[in-house]
Amino acid sequence: MKLFRQLAVISFVLSTANPVWAADKPSDIVGIKLGMTADQVRAALKAHDANMKIVDYASWKAAPGVPASLAKIRGCGTPMPGGVGPYDVCKDTIDVSFGHISKKALFITRQLRFDRNTMLVKNVVDSLAEKFGAPTFIRDTTQIWAYGADGAAIKNLDCAISDMNLPFAEHRAHCANVYSAYIRQAAGNFATEMFVNIYQSKLFFEEQAAFNNAVNADRTEKEKAAKENKVKL
Repeated sequence: MKLFRQLAVISFVLSTANPVWAADKPSDIVGIKLGMTADQVRAALKAHDANMKIVDYASWKAAPGVPASLAKIRGCGTPMPGGVGPYDVCKDTIDVSFGHISKKALFITRQLRFDRNTMLVKNVVDSLAEKFGAPTFIRDTTQIWAYGADGAAIKNLDCAISDMNLPFAEHRAHCANVYSAYIRQAAGNFATEMFVNIYQSKLFFEEQAAFNNAVNADRTEKEKAAKENKVKL
């Protein structure tokens, strides 16, 4: 649970049920938005940092009725030594996960590493508040902004999720709008890293349903084609 809170406690969901709230809140991380195509994400990454290295980082494997497709793009600003793969360790890492069916951005996460003794935790907190407003839940250096479909604040960790457990995520219908952040603190009042994610429950579970429908349709079609097959004895 500690690792989950440190590396994954972040989601951001815009509400269509509460347009006033949605209009008041930002919908992006450095210009990257949910629902973007891969090309749009690449363009937004370059607009954020013209020198950012961008790689197709992971792929969805083909499934019955669903061809293989891009699963994740990684943008790396200032690669650092010690990575085990292309751009695994960067000062500014942005991962964007895409739906297998929609091929649209479903989850966005940013990990920003600070040089030693250069960034105060308070300054990171102030920057988050300036962009996202007052959090609805705080635990140590974890902050969450969670809202129901009616705009009511959800003052707990129920709605937090990570891209690490997306395939196994449980639908929490009451979590209409959620975003959050985690700050890793060093000695004293300095911050070493900040994690921020955007995630929309509705988009993800629509994607999950579309995938299941495609697999079921393929199975039905194959069963229909095999209907007249006989065993020769």
